[in-house]
Amino acid sequence: MTHMNREGVLGWLARSFIHILKSSIFRFYAAGESLEDCVTIRGKLTEFNMKMIVDHSVEEEETEDAWAENLAAKQRLIRSVRPVLGDSVSFVPLKITALFSPSLLEDMSVEIMKESNWVGKLPDPTLIFTEEQRMIYDKCMRNLEEICETAKIENVPVLLDAEQSHRQPAIDFIANTLMLKFNSGNVCILYNTYQMYLRNSLLRLDRDVKMMAEKHGVCLGIKLVRGAYMEAEAQTAQNKGIQNPILPEKNQTDDQYNSAVEYALDAIGNKRGKMSPVSSQVSIIIATHNRQSIDIATKMMERLNIPRNHPNIHFAQIMGLCDNLGHALGNAGYNAHKLVLFGLFSDLFPWLLRRLDESRDTLGATTAELPAVGQEIRRRLVGRYGSYM
Repeated sequence: MTHMNREGVLGWLARSFIHILKSSIFRFYAAGESLEDCVTIRGKLTEFNMKMIVDHSVEEEETEDAWAENLAAKQRLIRSVRPVLGDSVSFVPLKITALFSPSLLEDMSVEIMKESNWVGKLPDPTLIFTEEQRMIYDKCMRNLEEICETAKIENVPVLLDAEQSHRQPAIDFIANTLMLKFNSGNVCILYNTYQMYLRNSLLRLDRDVKMMAEKHGVCLGIKLVRGAYMEAEAQTAQNKGIQNPILPEKNQTDDQYNSAVEYALDAIGNKRGKMSPVSSQVSIIIATHNRQSIDIATKMMERLNIPRNHPNIHFAQIMGLCDNLGHALGNAGYNAHKLVLFGLFSDLFPWLLRRLDESRDTLGATTAELPAVGQEIRRRLVGRYGSYM
């Protein structure tokens, strides 16, 4: 076989494989290429009393032009979900590094972590900014404030995605700064994400509940996931010669995740005897495909006499993963949601591959579910193309 023939065959195989993936797996985990394609998903989820978290995939950027483009796209999405999908959309995710300088986040985090007790009390890293850093920070914060303003006007809350741990201290600072401005009382426009595989996450959660909800009376938006970037965190720690920030055992992550769920529900149930009620100042999204964590949450809600449809308690999963759990929650009267992606196959498929491969990423799938996910992918491929496999 000549080189050209070999290249041609390989190209044909690649195109055929992509066609198979696009026409089988892709449609199970994404709505389609446009927001309007989510309408069909809305109808299916409505049957189970479920709502949507709608997003299109974007990656991090380091230029003002790219930030401006991403800002405009995200604002269009927030403004469009109500006209197209009505009240079936509860939240829209936001990748902060699509609108904010990743390198500045890292510089800010370095300054924050110089304070030995930063996990207990966040210092202000902007106090030592250079003039250039201040200009970049102000521009990036205006991007985020515009998103929050749009979200508030349209009544579509925004979920800040988590990043790697060497950026997270700065994201915590920024999230709290924005919540002080846009979240008030029981109005929660912005949520921060807590990755519970990180050793310090429970302490950070406690810090923010006490500072934001109890001291300032701000509605603290909490999205709980198990965690993303496991391999990247381990590699970064090895390269820097530092301790891996991730808990070493999966059961430790499970325990910390469940403790965070109980802590947040306890705050909403107002059973901790703190000096001021915080039930309306904490809102939680329990983002997990783990049945045990869901059982713990629902049983605790029952024990604390918290209504199943409490407006500050939500459950979320990725569309196509553990759908039976989401359906059961919705039918039982809980606020259940599915993350529904739309966009071009070429844009979304790398995202989907990472989630299905790692399954510890967005919305907190666990390693225990990887075999089930793999079997499901193979079942769907074999079911459609069995004679060719």
